[in-house]
Amino acid sequence: YELFYEPNSIGGQKGGIAMYVHSMYKGAKLDFFAKSPSKVWEGLSVKVTGKSLSKPIIIHTVYRPPRERKRKRNDENIFRNNHEIFMEEFEPYLEKIKSDPTDTMLMGDFNYNLIEVNSNSMIQEYFDAIRANELTPQITLPTKINRNSCKLYDHIYTRITHGYNINSCIYVTKISDHLPVFCSINPVSKITTKPQYEIAKDI
Repeated sequence: YELFYEPNSIGGQKGGIAMYVHSMYKGAKLDFFAKSPSKVWEGLSVKVTGKSLSKPIIIHTVYRPPRERKRKRNDENIFRNNHEIFMEEFEPYLEKIKSDPTDTMLMGDFNYNLIEVNSNSMIQEYFDAIRANELTPQITLPTKINRNSCKLYDHIYTRITHGYNINSCIYVTKISDHLPVFCSINPVSKITTKPQYEIAKDI
């Protein structure tokens, strides 16, 4: 595997992103996400090519730590919460992804519980922005489960054109407090079926 990483740019104990690309593929780190001015999130983008891929796929991964508290921004006496700042900084990248015809995957620990999309206006605003920019959710069940709650924090979105089969799953294991999520993208193989009957004409 080849390692691509983005060092912690948001401060605190949690942060930093790593992506591994198998040796059968070629990865190239892209200068896509700028560092968050407010340090409320971070991202890493890698373009993947390979013989088994009919065309390149760009993989974007994002980490947004759970810091839902009010902050003072710049020198203004205006307080805005983490969600509002994140959406202001992140939505232009969603529009950039939409305008790029390259097949795309967007994934990461966004710390938005999609289970509450119909009851939480901030989560609904985030999800509406994702869908408005033509990204399709692949993980729809809880990824953080304990005795008191079930939350869907870990997201995978795709915008893949025809030619691939997409299968996603959540792996139930105790290796961390979040369950690992997977998305498999396989080229559709052309299957030629032998006709059941032969057509003959009498001349």
